[in-house]
Amino acid sequence: MVFSVRVVLISLALVLVLGAIFVGVSIVYRMYRREFIYKLGWVEVSVAATAARDARAVEERYQRMLSEARERVVQMEARAERAAASLDEITPERDRLREKLAKRGRAR
Repeated sequence: MVFSVRVVLISLALVLVLGAIFVGVSIVYRMYRREFIYKLGWVEVSVAATAARDARAVEERYQRMLSEARERVVQMEARAERAAASLDEITPERDRLREKLAKRGRAR
């Protein structure tokens, strides 16, 4: 009986020591890879390299959106210039027609 208890206690101590070594090595390994724990339930780990890659992807997407917005602004400026030129062409014709209508109104 005493021998059985000793075997169980030694086995338990061995499991606890090996578990502690595993946890220590795991912590050092994760620190070396620049990973960090962000949830404690069932342990979830986030890798800093993945976060940096995701940040680069977001930055690239925003850069692409910014360049598309710049292209749209250039297109809209070109349309505005064409509209202004068209308005400059139409204004003298409009004034001439107004004068013509005013003369007709006076003539009646």
